[in-house]
Amino acid sequence: MAVHSTKMDLALAAIHDADLPHPGGELLDCFIRQSVDREQAAAYLLQKCSSDRGKAGPAAFLADWTELILAFISEGVGRVHDRSIVCDITSRDGAKCCISGLDSSLADPLIVVRIFPESPQQLDPPLREMLDAFLSPSLKDVALTAETGNAPENLWLVRKSVAEAFSQGYFILRFQGSKDYRVDINRTGAPTQPPIVNEVRRLRRGSFTDHSGSGMAVPAHSALQVLGRFSQSIRWVLIGREIAQRTKHTSTKFAFPSSRFLASSCTAILTAIWRCVPAAFRVAIYRRLAPLGRYLYGPSCSLHVQRLPFGLYLKRKNLDWHQSLVNEYGALELVRHHTHVTAPRPLDLVSGADDSYLLTSAVSGYHIGLCIDIMSDAELADVARDLQASLVEIRSIPKIVAPTFEITNAVGGACYDHRISAGAVYDEARGDFFGPFENEDDFNNILRCGALPEVVHRGGHRVVFTHGDLNMRNIMVKDGKLSGIVDWENSGWYPEHWDYTKAHFITKRHWRWLRMVDKVSEELGSYEDELATERKLWEYCF
Repeated sequence: MAVHSTKMDLALAAIHDADLPHPGGELLDCFIRQSVDREQAAAYLLQKCSSDRGKAGPAAFLADWTELILAFISEGVGRVHDRSIVCDITSRDGAKCCISGLDSSLADPLIVVRIFPESPQQLDPPLREMLDAFLSPSLKDVALTAETGNAPENLWLVRKSVAEAFSQGYFILRFQGSKDYRVDINRTGAPTQPPIVNEVRRLRRGSFTDHSGSGMAVPAHSALQVLGRFSQSIRWVLIGREIAQRTKHTSTKFAFPSSRFLASSCTAILTAIWRCVPAAFRVAIYRRLAPLGRYLYGPSCSLHVQRLPFGLYLKRKNLDWHQSLVNEYGALELVRHHTHVTAPRPLDLVSGADDSYLLTSAVSGYHIGLCIDIMSDAELADVARDLQASLVEIRSIPKIVAPTFEITNAVGGACYDHRISAGAVYDEARGDFFGPFENEDDFNNILRCGALPEVVHRGGHRVVFTHGDLNMRNIMVKDGKLSGIVDWENSGWYPEHWDYTKAHFITKRHWRWLRMVDKVSEELGSYEDELATERKLWEYCF
């Protein structure tokens, strides 16, 4: 049994074990992590839950916590229409949005709004006690007695869309002193976030200054500190509302950017013609298409991958990692020919003097990491079932290449895997490629750590075809369903536990995703012992 050294560890474990309907666990997690004193908040949660047996304690605590959060959610933005006040505040704030730094626009004007439209003064004693555990005494006093009228310290100038997004918890102001601040963006709930969220510069810095020189009071930083503590929780409450409003027959629908996917029959013909073009010319075209893609669609979640027009994606790697693209091309061909799993179609692989390029078709949908926050438990269970079925197919792909080696990449060569290279001493001649390995024992030896000679994986596992990098960027979902799996450069034939332990290696803290990974693995095999061995190695090496 794991040893929990702090009240916070114990409280977070209790929240995890309670297995509350989404987003209940995330809300209780916020009570701990967003509090002023995490140990104090954790101790309070544990004390309150200890009197109830089983899951009733966390559920009852969640109900009270949700009620407290609702006291800080405003149904409107508290706009002020008095022309004299608007003129004074606009002059004081320099005619710019205090949060975004943007000027007014015809479609999105600057408006004056109240920071605290309403004050939760009429809280019941249990909620006041909870507020006391969550905030410091000074911030609690601010929360209960904050100015809610049109005093200058309760007013600021913001764009209309920014005011709405702020009231929904998308922006958090972090203060250094009473005037200087940094604007943090809370992206919980993407991709349904308002467009203005993407227009605000990341980690933008600002300062409350009286630009009018009139001596007028600037916005109260203490009130904004209180709201900042509740921002993450407000997002989760609103997400919970969105999920509850959907009927059980309605899936999560996202407005996926439209793109023209090349018809399968035409793709083969066009690709064959294109590959007849000299390599130097194709490389030159790809070098020009990548900046165009960034201009049209913005950067992707990977530095090496760029979305292009016509439903295409381009992956670029330095020549030192050319074999990783060779492997991905080969893996995608295997998946296409041996399974019904939706994956990108490999269209071209070419190298220039410095770089290699892999061109593939796109897979519709969003990375599950962008959507998991707003997916219901039922939707996530559907994705888990679909992913489990996909892995069963993937694991059945026959190994024909390199018959003398048991563990290889998808084309029978050396393995390319960040887990392996992260724990090994770098060898310039070998680079980041290891193997191939004649058997599982040889593979297990490369994972060993000299300082932990007794920590080693057992042998005797089945060796199966493996994606090798199942994380929240590589699982695609659309309308609440699995739509495909991308990024196959780490794939190959590995011990049967590798996809499971790698998923835990890549993502260690997002417990909802990891719980789904555990669910997916239930029908594939029990790999808790292998995960325990891996964790011992991770803790020491990394």
